[in-house]
Amino acid sequence: MAANVTPNLADKLSGYENQSGLHALLEAICARLRTQDLFAAKGLRVLPEYDGDLINSLVAVLNKRLSVFASVSFSVCNANQASLSAMLKDIHIEVEVYESVLMNQGASGTKTSALTFAEAALASLHQWSPEQTATLRNPQPLRMQQTGTLQMDKEKSDLKGGLVCYVARLVTSQCLACHCS
Repeated sequence: MAANVTPNLADKLSGYENQSGLHALLEAICARLRTQDLFAAKGLRVLPEYDGDLINSLVAVLNKRLSVFASVSFSVCNANQASLSAMLKDIHIEVEVYESVLMNQGASGTKTSALTFAEAALASLHQWSPEQTATLRNPQPLRMQQTGTLQMDKEKSDLKGGLVCYVARLVTSQCLACHCS
């Protein structure tokens, strides 16, 4: 199997199960991205932030053994204080796409930039609603974050070393209890 090929089964190497709505949300987003046309055609690895292989994938990119991969995480969740519901409002989702530029432009690379993958992630996830499950209750559509929607993360990028990281940011809401509307 090539270095960038996403396994057929979900990347659940960390040992966690979908025990919370936020875990289920991250898994649903990863699954959606793995089947997005460009991601699937290029075999891009898509890992949730808590995956046990995330650090290994990042090290592989840093050491120029893996050309590009994506990580899905959330940065902050806010409660709706005007309501007594158990709805988390403004869950900020980040899709980080790491690229080793020289490796990615080489024979074993995808020849598709991290910026292109990040833009494809935004297009695929904007206005998409995950399916409701036992742990993912009353899922709301994702929408592009108003500020910082797509940007190069200069702290995570090492331009001299040939590493770039683009971040696509989306926002959604998630119900923590089944009585929310």
